[in-house]
Amino acid sequence: MAFVTTTALDFAPVFGRAETHDLVAAALLADCQRYRAPLHAFVVMSNHLHLLVQCPAGQTVSWLVQRLKSNLAKLVLPLLDEAERAALAQQTGLNRRSMWQAGFRSVTVADTATFDQKVRYVHQNPVRAGLCEREEDYRWSSARLYLVEGIAREDGLDLSMALKEFGIEETELSVATSLGTPRAEAILDRQILLGHAEHRERHASV
Repeated sequence: MAFVTTTALDFAPVFGRAETHDLVAAALLADCQRYRAPLHAFVVMSNHLHLLVQCPAGQTVSWLVQRLKSNLAKLVLPLLDEAERAALAQQTGLNRRSMWQAGFRSVTVADTATFDQKVRYVHQNPVRAGLCEREEDYRWSSARLYLVEGIAREDGLDLSMALKEFGIEETELSVATSLGTPRAEAILDRQILLGHAEHRERHASV
């Protein structure tokens, strides 16, 4: 099991809007389900993610994180508004696909004491940042999911139940598909209805 942190380029707040937070949290759950990677805790902040996750059988942490980062970038980059794109502009250079800092931080979790400490760290992140008073009040974290009977299990979160807490059925979202597929188009259309029609023209070239 690994405690993973991955951060946006230059700490840009690319997940700053509530709808983007929802999308990233649900996408993360859907990807872990697809890759059969047990997820024990997570939090989506405005410019970084923390995960407590087990790798799929036969795979490495690098293999998993590379796919999670790639899938999330494909989903989020076309939906950024002007301010969010500007926050990334100085760092992306010629690589318009870039959203994440290179690499990631990972700590092996090999015992119960470390596991419990990392879960607390993940869930307290929004509290320490001043975003809420109680960890369970932060929508984009597993803290509130731990309070829903049946979701938090010894072998990881029940990801199907967790997705329903975000109002997204597992059949409606597959982050591992790229933009241009029907499901990804449905996600994009949802954002267009929220007032981001200009992203339709941009996503084909990302």
